[in-house]
Amino acid sequence: FPNSGNPGFGDRNPDPATNSTVLSGDIGTVAANDNSYHVIFNNFSSGSPLISTAVIDGFTITGGYANGTAQHTSGAGMYNVYASPTVSNCTFSNNTIISNNIDFAWGGGMYNSNSSPALTDCTFSGNYGRAPASILRAGGIGMYNIASSPTISNCTFINNSAENKDYSYGGGLYNINASPVISGCSFLDNRTTFGSGIYNSNSPLSINDCTFTNNQIFTYPGGVNGSAINTSGSTGTVSNCSFLNNTSVGAIGILDGSVFEITDCSFIGNNYGIACQGAAPIVSNCLFIGNIYGGIINWVGGVSSPLITNCTFSENPGSVLGSISNYGLSTPTLINCIIWGDGKSVYNQSTGVISISYSIVKQASGVFPGMGNLNVDPLFVSVTDFRLQACSPAINTGSNAAVPMGVTTDLDGNPRFFNSGVVDMGAYEFQAAIPCLTCPTGNTLYVSAEATGANNGTSWANAYTDLQNALNSTCPDITQIWVATGTYKPTSDTNRFFAFNMKNGVEILGGFPNSGDPGLGDRDWATHITSLSGEIGAPGMADNSVSVIYNINIDNTAVLDGFHVLYGNNTAGNLRGGGINNDNNSSPTIRNCTFMSNFSSYGGAV
Repeated sequence: FPNSGNPGFGDRNPDPATNSTVLSGDIGTVAANDNSYHVIFNNFSSGSPLISTAVIDGFTITGGYANGTAQHTSGAGMYNVYASPTVSNCTFSNNTIISNNIDFAWGGGMYNSNSSPALTDCTFSGNYGRAPASILRAGGIGMYNIASSPTISNCTFINNSAENKDYSYGGGLYNINASPVISGCSFLDNRTTFGSGIYNSNSPLSINDCTFTNNQIFTYPGGVNGSAINTSGSTGTVSNCSFLNNTSVGAIGILDGSVFEITDCSFIGNNYGIACQGAAPIVSNCLFIGNIYGGIINWVGGVSSPLITNCTFSENPGSVLGSISNYGLSTPTLINCIIWGDGKSVYNQSTGVISISYSIVKQASGVFPGMGNLNVDPLFVSVTDFRLQACSPAINTGSNAAVPMGVTTDLDGNPRFFNSGVVDMGAYEFQAAIPCLTCPTGNTLYVSAEATGANNGTSWANAYTDLQNALNSTCPDITQIWVATGTYKPTSDTNRFFAFNMKNGVEILGGFPNSGDPGLGDRDWATHITSLSGEIGAPGMADNSVSVIYNINIDNTAVLDGFHVLYGNNTAGNLRGGGINNDNNSSPTIRNCTFMSNFSSYGGAV
């Protein structure tokens, strides 16, 4: 209320910037060490608890300094034991907890034991914790919950921190044997050793519609320490949340048998998106973009088995790591996913098995083993919009059986099943009728570098201008690709590891003229020279394609007929096959072809 006139309830404004009403523990000298241990002390019993009819609304609670012993090292702002008040529009700021040589320090802003307060529109900011002795701990710098079930709605936890090198947990929240329900909250710029946003132990956790931004972890002692959320031995759900620029091994760290469901979340610009250590999370409808060391990592020290469905990864992971990285004996499963970024898609450090199916996985060549997998551009809308274009090969090519029970919408909240009722790959479901003519009426696709039509391969007039588009086509029943005279390269950029990949059951026929409407009778590979060239970069061999054609697991029904194969330079790969590298028991049929100016240590041409 304002402090002048005769204000009524209509004059009340709980915003501390307007009518700041402060409950302060600063009772002594200017120095903080003689402040009140607790600004509010609700110490009740199971037989006579404080209930929700006790309401505090519109206060700033500050200056508590819990540096005493026993209970007086915790709950500097508000201390609740068997107390469940209703708390609204309050700010808990600049409260301090300090452990002594015997007692831990918990709950800088608020301490809850056997309590279920309801908090709405509150802010926890600038609270601080210390645990000077190596055997002691400080945690829940914003709020600590033990055997409690608070509901926390539309609250902000910002800039709550502990001392570097102390063992500290939960800059925003620490939950142990608790069951909080958290919605519409923001966790920003908090810093502790573990779980700077939320540290969760043996507690079912429900988080919805929250943001976690720039939460930082002290590097000591390292390992999986989840800067936004760190959870061990727990179950829970995290939905509709965003994780941005959080550090450490995992914006979410999931350990010690935790089984979490993570749905409809985005992970952008974190060190790692999700880190697992002996855990089995279910991750669906999530987006992983630009995370420095990858989207999901299964860390050493435990066997993890995450199930990852309908997620989109576009990363540039550092070092040897991938968008998916796997250590030890962990067995991640990915279904209906898109992994398409600038770095490595998959890294497997040991003998653990990575199972991927019905997914697009970017590789230098070949297709990642698994039912329904593709290695083809998913055709995102743009480099910043990872929804699908109308003609994306990810549309209607997923597995309905893999969609977790209860998931009926995509990351945008749109229906998860659309068009034919077959789920798309990736986090976003295409939400319109498919307008493009992707398939011909017959069994032949057409390629001509000089074509000016629809570029869909359905006729010479509308021929693909790039052979890769024809090879990557998902049209059913294609048995031949007709290619007009011209020069075709594996890639339009300078990635040396891109190559043409032949396909079982498909004849690739060169030697057609590039004008008119030629048929098989007009084909003459000696006159209408059709070249597959590895000359992708600057003039000269040094930066040419490693292999012009790379084949894996194909048989003699894959046919190449009537081509010149030129300028492959396998000095950076496995040193085999500059023109064609047939790997893993490949046995294609090659007819009427000329191999010139290819180089490798073993089999320059083939």
